Amino acid sequence: MESRVGKPQAVPTASSPEGVALRVALRLQSTLDPAAVLRYFLQECEPLIGLASVRFQSEALPEVLQAGSARRCRVVQRLRLNGRLLGELTLSRAAPWRPEDREALDQLVALLVHPLNNAVRFQQAEAAGRKDSLTGLQNRQALAEALAREVSLAHRHGHPLSLMVVDLDRFKAINDTHGHRVGDTALCRLAALLQENCRGGDLVFRYAGDEFVVLMAHTAAAGAVRSGQRLLARMAQETLAIGESDDQLNLRASAGVAELEPEEAGEGLFHRADMALLRAKRYGRERLVCD
Repeated sequence: MESRVGKPQAVPTASSPEGVALRVALRLQSTLDPAAVLRYFLQECEPLIGLASVRFQSEALPEVLQAGSARRCRVVQRLRLNGRLLGELTLSRAAPWRPEDREALDQLVALLVHPLNNAVRFQQAEAAGRKDSLTGLQNRQALAEALAREVSLAHRHGHPLSLMVVDLDRFKAINDTHGHRVGDTALCRLAALLQENCRGGDLVFRYAGDEFVVLMAHTAAAGAVRSGQRLLARMAQETLAIGESDDQLNLRASAGVAELEPEEAGEGLFHRADMALLRAKRYGRERLVCD
């Protein structure tokens, strides 16, 4: 009885086109950080086609991503997946792009599309989990992460760090009297004023309910107090229209401030600022107390 054995299939080698494609694809799929995906893509493409830089711009990302140093010979490609625009990719190198180089580039970019899309979507999901849906500010989870990071940096480098807790005065009465829609509008207005009042390096969070937190790196208590006083002065001028009537609601707020002490943890800093806020409430509201 004669047996027939099929011709053995060739196993892709590391230097074969299939082997190169497999290596590139696996590396691009090894991370969910969009910036890292671009860096890995550049590192893989540089020895293959002399790629010097890659730049990715997308409405789904808060900033433009760049890897490498741009050269004069550039190619721009719009990345699409299932008919949906992912963003614009700009690739550059020193030498002009020959037709065979463009063909190789197209094949490499095809390997990039899915990993980059996965990384962008993952980053979007993470960002959504750290954002308050009503005010658009960062939320309590984001505060915990930022506070731990900033406290560590302050202790390591010896720079001051202050924290301010702010909330609306008589917020429950606003909700009970005028309804939650007016209450939500009041919260959004305070959130906007906090962002307008803060400096570029300050971080603003909605902690819970009507309580907001401002984290101020490189700022001692005196600077945080001045910032808080400016905010409360601005709030004293703030009114909110109620429905279609001519009635106006005066918005007021109170604040508590504390500066990080040597070897203090973030929880201790927050607790002292929160207790200062409670004292401001007890002393009559519409004021700031510094621990």
